[in-house]
Amino acid sequence: DGPSASGPATYFSNGTDYIVRYLSGTLTTLDNECSTKAAGASSFSSYSRAAPKARALCVQSPDKRLVAAGTATGGGPNGVTSYDTRVWFSQPDDAEKWDETDYVDLGYDGQKITAAVSWGNQVFVFKKTKMFVFYGNSTDADGGTVFNYRAVDNAFPGNDTEIYQGQVCVAPDGLYVWTSQGVFFTNGGTPRLVSEPIQRMFTSTVSGYSPTATTLAAIGNGTGMSLYHKGTLYWTGVGASGGYWYTLTDGQWSRWTATGLGLVSNSNTLYTAGLTGI
Repeated sequence: DGPSASGPATYFSNGTDYIVRYLSGTLTTLDNECSTKAAGASSFSSYSRAAPKARALCVQSPDKRLVAAGTATGGGPNGVTSYDTRVWFSQPDDAEKWDETDYVDLGYDGQKITAAVSWGNQVFVFKKTKMFVFYGNSTDADGGTVFNYRAVDNAFPGNDTEIYQGQVCVAPDGLYVWTSQGVFFTNGGTPRLVSEPIQRMFTSTVSGYSPTATTLAAIGNGTGMSLYHKGTLYWTGVGASGGYWYTLTDGQWSRWTATGLGLVSNSNTLYTAGLTGI
C-alpha cells in the first residue's frame, strides 16, 4: 500500500510488467499514468509517463515513498535504463511521481534483487546471500536525496536459492527469512538462525520433512507465501507431497499438510492474513 495522487492505493508488481494500481475497485496499469523528472531537468512532467517495472514493492517510512526494487534493463521510470540490482524511490507522499536520479545500485555481483519489504522505519532488500537495510534519507551538497543504507554481505551463509518475496515473513519483532540453509531472523542486524528444531529438513532428505533442500524454492516463487497472524508465522508452498504449511509459534515449529484441500501446483488458491483469521 502507498500514497498516490488520488489518495491511498494498493500497488502490485511482477518484475516484468508495469506497476498496477488498485484504487476504489479499479485496476490501472501505470504505463502512462506517472509524472517523471528526467535527469538534469528542473521540473516533473505531467502525468503521462510510465512507472518502473519492479520485481518487489514496499513503502519507505516516514516520508511514504514507494520503493521499486529489482528491474529489467529498460524497467526504470519512463523506461529509462535500469538493472536487476537497482532500487528506485518515488517522491515523498506520491507513489506515481519518479525522479530518474532517485535510485541506488546495490552492486553487480552476479546476484539479483528478488525481494524487498518494509519493517518499522526500515526497508530491507534481499539478494541470494546478501541483505541491505535502508534506514533513512539525507541531502547531498546539490540538494539531491541520499538514500542511506548498510549492507550485510554474508547474511545467509551457504544459501544457494533465490530469496523470493513470499519467503520473508514480516512479524512485530522483525523479519523471518526462509532460505535453503534454514530460517533466519533479523530486525536490522546480522540475521541469526532460528530453525534448529527442524534443521534436518534443510541439511538432508528426510522422510516426512517436506520440502527438502532441493524443493525449498517452491516457497514464495509463485506457489507459496508467508504471513503472520496472532502470534504465529506461516509459510506455505507446494512440494512433491502436495500442499504444506510450516508454522512457528513461540519458538515451536510444526507442519500441516494441505493435501486434499485442493492446494496443488496449478491452484489459484490464495491465503492471506486478516483481523479474524486466515
